[in-house]
Amino acid sequence: MDELREKLAALGLNEDQIDGVIEAFVDFIKGKLPDGMEGMVQGLLDGGSSDANALLDQAKGLFGG
Repeated sequence: MDELREKLAALGLNEDQIDGVIEAFVDFIKGKLPDGMEGMVQGLLDGGSSDANALLDQAKGLFGG
């Protein structure tokens, strides 16, 4: 998440704008996931120890591979 923040800051966005972009992006992604996966995504974003590779494999299937 820090890398994303750095890239957005390099574009000239302030902290409030960065927070808004990240929140909108996360909400968009969560809205595209099947029920039950939203919690896994939030866990990853919060620094949880969910299996990121398994989550990514599931997400790939949703978006056509």
